[in-house]
Amino acid sequence: KEELIRIAGLAGTGFIQTDKDFIKEVISLSSLELEDFGITAIEIEPVISNYLQSDLDGVIFMNEISNQLNISQYDAEYLKDVIDSSIAIATEREKIQYAREQIANISDLQLSQDDANYLWYLTDDYVYVPDPDGDISSSFSLTGMPVITNRVNDSVYQGQIKSMLTAFIAVFILLAFQFGSIWIGLIAMIPIILTILTSFGVMGIANISLNIGTMMVASVAIGAGIDYTIHFINRYKDELKKNNRIDAMKNTMTGTGRAIVFNSISVAAGLIVLSLSKIEMISIFGKLISSVMLISVVYTLLLLPILLNSVKFKEEKTVSVPCKNQYYS
Repeated sequence: KEELIRIAGLAGTGFIQTDKDFIKEVISLSSLELEDFGITAIEIEPVISNYLQSDLDGVIFMNEISNQLNISQYDAEYLKDVIDSSIAIATEREKIQYAREQIANISDLQLSQDDANYLWYLTDDYVYVPDPDGDISSSFSLTGMPVITNRVNDSVYQGQIKSMLTAFIAVFILLAFQFGSIWIGLIAMIPIILTILTSFGVMGIANISLNIGTMMVASVAIGAGIDYTIHFINRYKDELKKNNRIDAMKNTMTGTGRAIVFNSISVAAGLIVLSLSKIEMISIFGKLISSVMLISVVYTLLLLPILLNSVKFKEEKTVSVPCKNQYYS
């Protein structure tokens, strides 16, 4: 507690840095306002660097930004307030990071993200600490957009797991009922599961977070996968009634397989247009859904035939094949 009180009493200006990472963070926090004035990060970076090195001398900042970037004095004063607010936010983050490091050094305790959120109280102008010898109790709760966003993300994650498990069970029951076999139902689920795993793997490699937009990828993967699987297996079963396994698979691949390929390409081409959106969530959604459509086809046409070859269908026709004056059934 004593260490936290000491950190709370440290002035925010003591955490101001002059390195490039700190300057980039300030620029990122002020990006919207800078874009309104048509100022790029390369143009503003040396001005902010000199401003930080001058111990936040506002006169120097406004003169530099007015002379170098042709900004009016009124606009320069407005940008100074924006940059000051961004610097304050960046220094608060540095202070919280410093507090986490001090706690880890003292007690070897690695705080979870939820516990670390409480450290933001150290940036308040007044920090109230209960008197251990008194009879006054206090309670508090965190609020604000960061907390709300964190709760929404947790809810999305938990909801995604529950919905996927429910969907898998429902799809398996429908497939088993459709094909009249639990074993075929399980085999039909494999391409769907692999498609979802691949899509989440791509999201992990590309550092794409799970949010309200990207969580719909699994639902689309299940919908597309079950559609392709049902068409493929039904056609294969129909072909088995009049052909042997090899001819039945050839006819299925050249008939239904070709239709599945054209369907997936056309749908993917229509959805990839969403990737041109300026809204990042919609753009990522379009790219993921397009890739899921194609991945689902790959697993359906390459993996499913191999799996179906190990299944004995009741529709399968016994075909006599001549070989050295003998017939094998």
